[in-house]
Formats: sequence, structure tokens, C-alpha cells
Amino acid sequence: MPNLVKESTVYESWTEFVNQALGETAADDGKTLSEGDVSAAAMPQGALQSSEMHCMGIDVGQICHITIGRITNDGMFLVVHKERCPLADLPTRKLGLTGQYSVIMTVIDAFPETYMVKQMQMADPNLWGAIYHKNPKMATYELVKVAEDGTLGKLPINQAKIHDDLNFDELMHLFKHNRLRWAQTTPENDALFLSHALDMTRKAEFDKSSAMVYTWEKSKSAQDHFFHSLGYLHVACRLAPTAQFRLPEEGFSLAFTAKMSTEL
Repeated sequence: MPNLVKESTVYESWTEFVNQALGETAADDGKTLSEGDVSAAAMPQGALQSSEMHCMGIDVGQICHITIGRITNDGMFLVVHKERCPLADLPTRKLGLTGQYSVIMTVIDAFPETYMVKQMQMADPNLWGAIYHKNPKMATYELVKVAEDGTLGKLPINQAKIHDDLNFDELMHLFKHNRLRWAQTTPENDALFLSHALDMTRKAEFDKSSAMVYTWEKSKSAQDHFFHSLGYLHVACRLAPTAQFRLPEEGFSLAFTAKMSTEL
């Protein structure tokens, strides 16, 4: 007990003491997302609509979770739409949403439907398959474009390698500093979006070099799909300036093609 009392005085916060000295999981409101952070960012349905270009993030499962949004010139991250759809309907639904919201960049789960992602990339050169990593020497995201002969990498898709902990930290920062807004849709989806954003726990721990780092841990229920989708959307928005605007007509709506042609 005396040792624990002494140790409790060398940590910056009670949370770090619980995480490191006691080996338990804890979080404080200042270092993880709170219900107040997420709820305060909600906007009425339709309030964020715009004719501007948007990006898309997709968490893939038997039920897919889709978020659509944009980053404004002053750095506001706006989530204009969110929805769920069955996996079987995803290619068609993605196509429809691309036309409706003028989507120019998409980041989607590379797994488990890698073949589907490859097929989507054949029609959309601005679609990247997301793969998580925890390499401290890499940035929040890094792009790996597979050569046409498939020799660069084991996956035959263009990949966005994302440091999930850093990306989630950036999302938390946006929420806490009032730089993120999300549009309400249906009560069911709004409740899911809120619960999914709060499902993971941000935990302090020491890495191999004994430096303090924060990691995001899944809960036992692992119901965090909209938050992963939001993370993919965040990366897609960061990638938007690299979009190839002269896109093949296959895979895009006439409305999208017409909008792009007027701006070229």
C-alpha cells in the first residue's frame, strides 16, 4: 500500500495512475470523449446541406455504416449524412450517395470484403481501402498504391494505412474544440451514432520505449461502427485535395459528371 500511495503522486492524473500502476482501465472527461462532447455537436437535419463536394467513410459488415461530410475552408469538420445499409446493397447505395452528395473521395474498410473493394476501385480511382496500424514512425495515414501487376503488396487494392489511435485522437480533439458538427437524421441512427462514438475507451499506457501513449480499446460489445466510419471519413476529407477529377464515366452518376465538367 505505501508503494501505491507513493506512485499515485508521480502521475499527472488519477487516470494515468489507475491505468499504469493498478493495471485497470480508466478515463477522465478531459482525455476521452464524453456524451456531452458528442451531443453538443449535433445539428438539425438538413442544417449542413451544401452543393459543395463531399467525402465518404464506410465501415463494412453485414450492416454497413456510412458517413458523408466535408471540411470547410476554416477547418470545420461537417458530417452532413449518416446511414446504415445491408452489405448486399452497398455498391448500389454508394453509387447513389456519390451522385447525391458529389462525393470525390472515399475511404472504406479493406477487410473483410477485399474483392468488393477492388471492384469499386476499378470504377472509382478515388476510393482507398483502409488498414489500421500502430507503427509510431508512421503518420496518421499513409497511402500505398498497388502496381497494375500486383507486385507491390499482398492486397490487390490501393490502401490507406491509418494509425487508428492517432486518427481517433484527432476526432476527439475536433469534438472537444467545437470543430465538428454532425447532422441529425433519424432518432435510431442518431442514438447509434452517439453510442458508437462512446463505445471505445481511451487508455494511457507505456510503449516499448517507456513513453506514455494513448490507445483506444474496444468494449466487449464492440458496437463502434459509426465511429470507425467517421474516422475513415476524416481521412477521406484529408485526402480530398488529391482527388483525380477527370474520372471515368463508369461508376458515377450523370449529375456528378455534369457538376465536375462545369468546374474543369
